[in-house]
Amino acid sequence: MKGLIKAADGLTAVILTLAAGTMIGAIFLQVFFRFAVQSPLYWTEELSRYSFVYVVFIGSAWAGKKHMHLGVDYFTLKLPDSVMRVLRVILDCLILAFSAVIVAAGVLVVPVNLKQSSPALHIPMGAVYAAIPIGFGLLFVYYLEHLLNDLNTWKQP
Repeated sequence: MKGLIKAADGLTAVILTLAAGTMIGAIFLQVFFRFAVQSPLYWTEELSRYSFVYVVFIGSAWAGKKHMHLGVDYFTLKLPDSVMRVLRVILDCLILAFSAVIVAAGVLVVPVNLKQSSPALHIPMGAVYAAIPIGFGLLFVYYLEHLLNDLNTWKQP
């Protein structure tokens, strides 16, 4: 499991770095060419949008790993520790199930969209839609790790 987590961490870091860097670079080029050169580039807006899609889906997986998703914990913090443990396991299982469904649906959607190309960049739209199963696949791996950790804490006194 540690090898899978290490691979997921590496993939997450690489994709997030490339996507965020590409998005920032494309936006910079767009602003520079629009205002300094007075001749805007037509493809930078599309590239930054598709990069943002990857940042959102892969970043969501990373946030899931770090337990950084937004949540209201006012009431749950008042619960006994034993109830909190049960709720964490239930939440982990729900997120795992949801992630599995989205990955399965995403795997079906990507090939269908490989024949359609984007207007400006002419890249297959399946490459853009691939962010969905990749992001939720990473989220699945990270919440599987959370579930195993939560179950292991039950075994400890």
